[in-house]
Amino acid sequence: MTADSLHFTELAPGIAVGAPVPATWRALIDHPLLIIVGLTGVGKSTTLEKLAKTGLDYTLLPNRRVLTD
Repeated sequence: MTADSLHFTELAPGIAVGAPVPATWRALIDHPLLIIVGLTGVGKSTTLEKLAKTGLDYTLLPNRRVLTD
């Protein structure tokens, strides 16, 4: 089964799968993307706090458990 064979379903705010895609949605490839990952305690949250203080607009992805459910 491919994403195109599914009805468009929003999994979490800003994350969806399926088709047809509403005109208000943009493809992931149309956005600059930076994903920060790492082990516990390496500074991910601290980095995000610093980025927020610069005024950078970003969105956190939902917890992986939300997506797999």
